[in-house]
Amino acid sequence: MTFTSFISLPALLLSTSLLLSNVVHAEQAILPKPAQSFDIPRYVPGQTTPGYTPYTYTQQHKLNLFIFQPVQSTSTPKPAILLFHSGGWVRGRPEWLFGLAKQFAEDGLVAIPVQYRLSDANTTPADALNDACEAFRWVRAHAGTLNIDASRIAGWGASAGGQLVAATATAGCPSDIAGENTADAAANALILVSASVDTEQSAHYSRLLGPGADAWRFSPIAHIRQGTPPTLHIAGAEDTVAPVSTAQLYCEKVVAAHGHCQAIVYPGVGHLLTRNLVDQRSTLDPDPELELAAYGEQKKFLRDLGYLQP
Repeated sequence: MTFTSFISLPALLLSTSLLLSNVVHAEQAILPKPAQSFDIPRYVPGQTTPGYTPYTYTQQHKLNLFIFQPVQSTSTPKPAILLFHSGGWVRGRPEWLFGLAKQFAEDGLVAIPVQYRLSDANTTPADALNDACEAFRWVRAHAGTLNIDASRIAGWGASAGGQLVAATATAGCPSDIAGENTADAAANALILVSASVDTEQSAHYSRLLGPGADAWRFSPIAHIRQGTPPTLHIAGAEDTVAPVSTAQLYCEKVVAAHGHCQAIVYPGVGHLLTRNLVDQRSTLDPDPELELAAYGEQKKFLRDLGYLQP
């Protein structure tokens, strides 16, 4: 297990914000900053969508995922990465991750932002976890058509999205029956960014689950076992939403179960690497230099696993 800190570097570039309103909200995920990563239009059903291909992965709920193929196309099946946005299980959209998906595709992965159901009066985070599982199953079932290596499908998730992707590989899918093989519904490797991996400690999560529901059932940190996928966990040392101690404890448990986990902790920043430590839930000011450094660590992690070329 590795815990690493980074000292802020001189400014490398101006911060480019992927804004969906007039402020940067806490539900935004970590994105790399090159301007060319942000020229993907918002998805509009029925319209031409250059740069990616949308697919409906579940007809029951009409949920989509978006395939960004590698820039350099080959006949050899490529590793893939499914991306799950943040938003506290109640807001967000996959378009927030289109810039990151484009960057991963430029680096050689099939990158796939995933839409999942948001919690409301009739939907809970357990339903969103079922959606995450279904997305992994759909991608593996169509791996041949999409030129994807079904044995190398990583999961990337920020904040609430991190809980979803980690839970596919630990707690498992709510809809699975006892004894069912769930390997097709789980990530083979995990990249977590300020992830909410301890749902038992979240009053917000329990409230969304509803009366009588057990947050332990869906808590990734409570279900770590031998065979938990290799994991990279990016965290801010001053995070008050998903405390860094949970990222560190998660890694300790993975290592204790004979797995690989690296927690990289950046000093002086909070949730999703925000510099605004006063309000980490509604307004963020992500540190652009640390975002860039974090993306470099993600690429290194994927290279070490053989998902990216050296």
